[in-house]
Amino acid sequence: MRKLLLPTLLFSIILSTSCRKDPKPDRAFPDLPEYSERGNNSGGVYINGNAWLTRTPFVFQPEQTLEVYSYPSGDSIILILNGRYKTDSLLLDGPREIYFVLKGVTISKDEDLVKLDKRSFALDGTTNYCGFSSSNAEVKYGKGTGVLTIGNVRVLRDSNYGTITNPIHPYIIPGKFDIEFIHTVKYTLGEGRFDGIVDRGPESFLIAP
Repeated sequence: MRKLLLPTLLFSIILSTSCRKDPKPDRAFPDLPEYSERGNNSGGVYINGNAWLTRTPFVFQPEQTLEVYSYPSGDSIILILNGRYKTDSLLLDGPREIYFVLKGVTISKDEDLVKLDKRSFALDGTTNYCGFSSSNAEVKYGKGTGVLTIGNVRVLRDSNYGTITNPIHPYIIPGKFDIEFIHTVKYTLGEGRFDGIVDRGPESFLIAP
């Protein structure tokens, strides 16, 4: 996905490397972390019954389980969940990214992230949709339909990765989703959830020429 996005990237928000907490397993779905809105940097979903968990895409890279890319001129954003299957025998299979393309959202500055607060998106497979991708966007497929519901989006003002005059505060963005699409086989994504922290760190605020 990154190779696809960077040439036209207008605004990038990446996951903060701090505030990592060990999430509790869900009582009803123990292969997945429980849904939370505390900034646990956790998440997961069942893909055709197999648990897929959010994890950092590269071994030597700071943890980025959630990424948000904004295109203000196009009135759209892309949310990306990085991860892989929980079961060792499936680690080399399946997507490394689950992404959501959402129209009708303009985020031109950090404070605009609160526009996502408690917002529900109907994914119609055309305007708004979900898909799979490899970590380098070499393979991407799917225009899934379903529902993505964002939880309580809030700023962590006690944390500042910028300066006093130009603060960079992280934001908690949680959500839930249930998706279906067909690509050679039918994919059912059930009980999806994420609880990420994003912030506009150094060199992540890019404007296309």
